[in-house]
Amino acid sequence: MNIFSLLRRKQGNRSIENANKENNENDSKSSRKSKLKKIDQSFENVLKYLTSLKDKGNVEIGNSAKDFFDYLSLTDTWYLVDGILTPEDVEAKTVIALSPRSTRKEEFQEFDKIIVKRFCMSPWSLDELLICQKHIFPVVPVDIMVELYSKAGGVPRYVLQRAEESIKYSNPNTLEGRETIVKSSLSRISEAILETRNFADILQFFTERNESFNISNRLIHRWPNVSYDDYYLGWASSFIFEEIRKKLEVSAWNDLREKILNYKLYPSARGIMMESYAIHLFVSGDCSFEVRKLDDTNECTTITEKYTIKRQPKVEYILKPEELSSHEGSKIILPAKTNFGAADLFVTPQDIFQVTVSQHHPIKQNLLVDIVKNMPARINDADAKIRFYFIVPDDIYDVFKYQNIVTRDNDTKTFRKVKSINHIIKDVEQWVLKIDIKPNHVE
Repeated sequence: MNIFSLLRRKQGNRSIENANKENNENDSKSSRKSKLKKIDQSFENVLKYLTSLKDKGNVEIGNSAKDFFDYLSLTDTWYLVDGILTPEDVEAKTVIALSPRSTRKEEFQEFDKIIVKRFCMSPWSLDELLICQKHIFPVVPVDIMVELYSKAGGVPRYVLQRAEESIKYSNPNTLEGRETIVKSSLSRISEAILETRNFADILQFFTERNESFNISNRLIHRWPNVSYDDYYLGWASSFIFEEIRKKLEVSAWNDLREKILNYKLYPSARGIMMESYAIHLFVSGDCSFEVRKLDDTNECTTITEKYTIKRQPKVEYILKPEELSSHEGSKIILPAKTNFGAADLFVTPQDIFQVTVSQHHPIKQNLLVDIVKNMPARINDADAKIRFYFIVPDDIYDVFKYQNIVTRDNDTKTFRKVKSINHIIKDVEQWVLKIDIKPNHVE
């Protein structure tokens, strides 16, 4: 997609090479050729991918960004700019891809004044990374890429780019080489985990936007809402959260519970704190919670039960809903990626859990269908009852009501209540589970 930005990068690389040639006459000819060859080879991979799209539509290739200036004067042109702080102010619809940190740099502030809409991009999905691996990073074995994705999340720099660099020095076909590649690719993430002393460090990022601490893009990711105009915070992966969880003392979790109670002005931060605390309780085991059944009359029901997690529960991880069907018996299943869709954790064979700090948390029908049809209980018995639990803090438990099942409208592209519920999820029961966050409370 980023045709314009890729061509501009190519032009920039050539300018750098020309400058080096003029200012460094003593550089050897072979060294200059080597640099240019490396640039051309990497860009050739991109061009091969772009030219492969010719059969599906119009793709024009130029030698420099100047070849496209005529198009930039047209209002129906989309001008895609990747990582440039001072893009051209043109008539074309301009889309700029920048990190949150870059948007606050002084060089961007003048252009920032004319921006009319802001959108949040999610980390890369596994499917997107597989396409990128196939066309741009074929040297990286798919199984290594998937392992890195399950630990680092959807960041191409760690999952593909750093892996490609490591493969130059280690053999991915040997166990020792593979371990070295994975360790090297995740080194910056490991450093950030080591620097995390307590939740105070993380909370500073949540509430004060402190970019000096190495949490952004390493440990914590920004996930867009359904309209992509805002975001919420989530762990980059369950692996990272578990590494952090193992480091923290009991006092840190008590402190976190107090923060959940007091940080109502920071819903995004409160959400990830609540999710972290809930998963910690489930994984630790030996705890019970009050649960209440919800019904679609929008009345607050009074039917309550106790939900118990046994001591030392077995915990496993999955990357996609289809993997649920292979798990037998009672287990806690955590998605390896935190943005799993309609669920944050599972207790097999029949229970689905979604953590929320909001009274309104509609369920996307297509995501729930994919989950329910793969639940072990449903695999073994088409009529098995599946329960969907909303895990909430105690301050909204009593007023929490049945949530709508929604789907994306084909015309407006926004989410609306479904006209008819898919038969696969028609009998799924909604429940709400209370986690008491009051001080001095012991689960």
